[in-house]
Amino acid sequence: VAGLISGSVSLPSQEDLLTGLSQAQSMRAQQGLRRPQFPHGDYVGMAVDLAADLKLSPPAAWREKNLLWLPADIGEHREM
Repeated sequence: VAGLISGSVSLPSQEDLLTGLSQAQSMRAQQGLRRPQFPHGDYVGMAVDLAADLKLSPPAAWREKNLLWLPADIGEHREM
């Protein structure tokens, strides 16, 4: 939120917001055996994608040397 207020981070496009909303609604609408117990099972992948969308991922050269990175590493190396 602070990044949005300061202008250092921008909102996703309207198309991206609607796509994400549609995906979430389709997961919730599944009934019975087709509905996954954990619809967002790839938590690590989701966090990495979110960091990339917000331009908070560590630089590519750093990521190549450090296969495992922690939430504390996100935002420390701002890619602009």
